[in-house]
This record gives sequence, C-alpha cells and structure tokens, in this order.
Amino acid sequence: MSSNGSAGFRSIPSATGRIARLAWARLREQDKDVKAVLSRSGLRPEEIADPTVRLEVHSQIKLLELAAEELRDDLSDFIWHAASTCARLVWFTM
Repeated sequence: MSSNGSAGFRSIPSATGRIARLAWARLREQDKDVKAVLSRSGLRPEEIADPTVRLEVHSQIKLLELAAEELRDDLSDFIWHAASTCARLVWFTM
C-alpha cells in the first residue's frame, strides 16, 4: 500500500474473466454485434481475446448484463451453457 493510504491500481477488482469470455463467445456464435457490446461494457476486443489478461470485475458484470439483453436471455440459459462448456473442458483435460 502506498504511503497516502491508497491501494492505487490494486484497488480495482479484477478476475480471470472466464465467464465474460464465455459470454463473448456466445455472442459471436449467435452473430450478435460483439463490438458494440464490448464497447458499452468498457472492454476492448484485444483484452477479451487474450485469456492471459485479467479483466476488471465491473466491466465483466456489465458485459454479462449486456449479453443477456442482446441474447434476450435472463442468463439462466447462458449459465447452463457456460457450465456445460466448463464441464466438457474439465472432462477432456482429465
């Protein structure tokens, strides 16, 4: 922590972005306007395309909200799709 008590850059919550990247992939699969959704969420295409880049949590939440609107989904179907995708990935790596 810096001497003025501010955590600086570290105070911005970030995460690996797996669920946001799955939403991005789902938007692409459904031929939605991915650029517009990313722009409105505050994410750049090169950030979301690179799985090594950590994404700001509030941008990920915004992306999920916008993806739900764009896909006309309350996210229950998307979450099911994401969970089954993750389960398949785990299965194939075992």
